[in-house]
Amino acid sequence: MPSKWMTSNSCNAAISQRPADMKIGMHLYRGNYRRQWFASGGYEQIAEVLFQQIDVDVYFLEFDDERSGDFKGI
Repeated sequence: MPSKWMTSNSCNAAISQRPADMKIGMHLYRGNYRRQWFASGGYEQIAEVLFQQIDVDVYFLEFDDERSGDFKGI
């Protein structure tokens, strides 16, 4: 379930011209801008798009707290 602002296609298009030896990482930021958060719960709803459709090498995920959930769904 990709965001209306960023789909897997737009992310992949943005990094498609990178050099072969460049590694790309993605940080899933749940938010803390002015003490606001933007999402909560585990990664089950986005796991397929996140891990199978987006062409990045490394993920930085928030986990194991009340807001972020855990890794059970992935």
